[in-house]
Amino acid sequence: MKNFFKKIHFGAVAVLIGLGLILTQSAFKPSKTIDYWFTYNSGSGTYTYVSPENIPSNCDQETGAVVCAVGLSTANTDLSGPSPQPKASVIADQSTADQRLYELD
Repeated sequence: MKNFFKKIHFGAVAVLIGLGLILTQSAFKPSKTIDYWFTYNSGSGTYTYVSPENIPSNCDQETGAVVCAVGLSTANTDLSGPSPQPKASVIADQSTADQRLYELD
């Protein structure tokens, strides 16, 4: 009987450790949600807030040479002004954007 309880105890500890490892791995962390979209004018270096349905049709590539729109989470968006704007860190380095779309080649 004592041996039986040792096996159950060992099994319970193993299950708890396994669940702990599973829940703490990065694959189970939520992905960033895109809350705001901005078109990017490479000539002037400016961003303009747009709704998702107003992203230009030629701006739908995941890779390319010219960024034409960026999607940002709330964490990367400055909401202090009259309209949303990308935070300075995104303006300085577009690779920090949550999602980038490129012009068709």
